[in-house]
Amino acid sequence: MKSEIKADRIVHKNQLKQYTSLAALGAFLLITLILCRNTLREKKAKNVLRQQKEEIQSTLSQQNQLGKEQGGLSLAFDIVTKGYGGGGL
Repeated sequence: MKSEIKADRIVHKNQLKQYTSLAALGAFLLITLILCRNTLREKKAKNVLRQQKEEIQSTLSQQNQLGKEQGGLSLAFDIVTKGYGGGGL
């Protein structure tokens, strides 16, 4: 009788160890999946931000180029309409 009780206790302890190990493994896998998902989202967000930054820089570069061209045209227009400011009356 005592040996059966001891054997049952041993079986119960082993089952408890197995279930605890499986629960720990499941928790570890869940945390791993969450971290992987967050890493992928972060990479995607960084790519979107990089593309937006490149678009903004391109737009600013184009605006600066247009501003320089318009500035040159404005200076040329002033010279033609008002005369060169070198020897005015």
